Amino acid sequence: MTFNVLYTVPTPASFHGFLRSASEGWGIGANFEAATGIPLWPLIVNDALGMYGGGPYDIPDLASGCQQVNTGYRQSLNYLNGACYIIPNAPSQTFFNGTTGVSPSSPAYNPGCDSGKTYKSYIAPAPGGLGFTGSTLACFNLLGNDPRNAVIGPGLINLDFSVTKDTHIRRISETADMQFRAEFFNIANHVNYQFPVAGNLSPIDNTGAAIPGFGTLSTTQSPERQIQFALKFIY
Repeated sequence: MTFNVLYTVPTPASFHGFLRSASEGWGIGANFEAATGIPLWPLIVNDALGMYGGGPYDIPDLASGCQQVNTGYRQSLNYLNGACYIIPNAPSQTFFNGTTGVSPSSPAYNPGCDSGKTYKSYIAPAPGGLGFTGSTLACFNLLGNDPRNAVIGPGLINLDFSVTKDTHIRRISETADMQFRAEFFNIANHVNYQFPVAGNLSPIDNTGAAIPGFGTLSTTQSPERQIQFALKFIY
């Protein structure tokens, strides 16, 4: 959403001489912009499913009732809550165990969840394991339920403002004009954070360990307040 305003300040008809010259020709302008952020989708970017290049990522599970965006992110710069993302869990023990006596070509075939070394380390008691969820149904070869693009990144609010003064120089020509400009970009000095960079959008690795820096805001999408003055001769 964008609004633009240009306004020429009227000069009272009762003003004459120096008072009129000093008060006429003033104008103000403003440009306001507001926008929501872009959608984000935190993923496990290691090849947890063993697809070998077919799609080197995994989708985590979203912890029930967890708020993905931290409310105090402007102070902490931690936009996303890493505790919301966990290794996918099988819906039941039967699903975890998989099917037996069924051909792999059958639609009813389920290979079951990987219960190898990574799984054993994950569910082991501390300090031998990571203990991230403590769930014995953790399924490292299952796509999780974290919805695509359910998180919206930081938005943008910006206001630019300008003041101008036109002084016509009739002694030179009818069109000669000396214009003074004062321009204020992001006059409110509002910090507009850029969404977390791609390297900061992986909450956990393929062993369930938290990745440092996840969801951290490191850049801005607009500059801080900037002020500039200009003098322009129009002929």
